[in-house]
Amino acid sequence: MLNEFIAQRSEENVNFKFWWNYMEMVSVLLMFTRAQREGIWDLYLHSFRHMLPYFFRHDHLNYARWGSVYIAEMEQLPKEVLEEFKKGNFVVKWNESKFNQVSPDQSTPGRKDRDKKDECSLLTILKQLKVFSPPEHPTCLYNIATKDLVTDEI
Repeated sequence: MLNEFIAQRSEENVNFKFWWNYMEMVSVLLMFTRAQREGIWDLYLHSFRHMLPYFFRHDHLNYARWGSVYIAEMEQLPKEVLEEFKKGNFVVKWNESKFNQVSPDQSTPGRKDRDKKDECSLLTILKQLKVFSPPEHPTCLYNIATKDLVTDEI
């Protein structure tokens, strides 16, 4: 009954179809986030499978191609590895509180120090570009959205 309603409304109203597709895409992302944060392997694979059509639809061909390979490889994991993944050992957890697990590539040990270093180097670059309106260029403005250096001479 719900599928009939969605099909009928989608034919009648393009706006409805757009927003329904958007809600489906967001629900897949929320499912994926929950799977990672709670360490639920089956939900992780299920949500990743549901992401694949969006990769193709939005021309993310690298993700589409290698995502399919990734799913095929994960379906052929050795039994011992699969058991560990089903226990939640495919994500990293820093402490015992809930909903805080992340994938291993986002949890490198020195991440906080590296982020601070990157922030310092970004500030250095911005100062070199005179983004902060130094006295010798008081009319210098920085457009953050386009990352262009602009003066009132334009």
